[in-house]
Amino acid sequence: MEKYSNLIIRSDDPRYGKLGHIWKKYNWNNIVINTNPFIYRIPSELVLHDYFSGTNWVTPKIPEDVIDPYWIENANIISSKGLCYCLSHGCELTVQEFFDLVILHINDTSNRPRCALEGCSSPVKWGGRMSFGYNVSRWWCDVKATYCCDSHAKLFQAYHPELYPDQSIQIKRFLEGGYQYEVKVYSEMMRYINMGNPYDIIIIYYAITCDGDFKFGLTYDLQMRKRHERINGGDYKSIHAVLYTNRLEASYIEAKLKLKFKAEYLEFNMIHSVSSEIKTIISNRPIANPFE
Repeated sequence: MEKYSNLIIRSDDPRYGKLGHIWKKYNWNNIVINTNPFIYRIPSELVLHDYFSGTNWVTPKIPEDVIDPYWIENANIISSKGLCYCLSHGCELTVQEFFDLVILHINDTSNRPRCALEGCSSPVKWGGRMSFGYNVSRWWCDVKATYCCDSHAKLFQAYHPELYPDQSIQIKRFLEGGYQYEVKVYSEMMRYINMGNPYDIIIIYYAITCDGDFKFGLTYDLQMRKRHERINGGDYKSIHAVLYTNRLEASYIEAKLKLKFKAEYLEFNMIHSVSSEIKTIISNRPIANPFE
């Protein structure tokens, strides 16, 4: 007899045969459609009860320029506040189980993240919210390792100091080599990485200035970015989303672009060169830290 104890969706569940399709189709970038506030998509393939599908879901107001209208019409959109209730009643899933299925792409709870410290196999603590996921080291930077507790995170750093370069040492090395611009790019990259959760969805954008130049940059809200520029004495003629990705990848991509083009404000005719460089970078995932 098959043992069901560790399975989230059992083999006699009508959704079991759809798991491969679900894992191929969904990930953090298309499950989370906004981060301020958090708004999530619940794949229709996971819905068990018709009452909680289609227009019967409590649909929050979708901010402009956040999501293609196709997804609003063909998926269940729910705010963070109602996620737990709708998953429980519509899908018979907890938020943690939902995270396992659509973010980690696992169906067996025994495959949940475990401590990365050598000799420890304790499970990593669930963060309690979809946006937290499984707690990661607060020293999130270049090491995507997880730990069961803060003490083991610190031990891992002690055992692997080469994976946690001290920023002051890096900056001193750049300055001694005469790399003033590289210091600026490195500092900006590290500051943006440490500004939020690594799971945050960040937009790489192009903005056309009123002077006819173009700029690339990072934001989590296009309209907020445009308002901020106006408040600070500038203005964008238009602003466009180029790529939605996580905070770490976005920071690495922006740093690589700055190092290659030596500026983030460029002549408009450079837009195709920048676009080509972005395609080259993302075609070589996982994207490496440009300062390693």
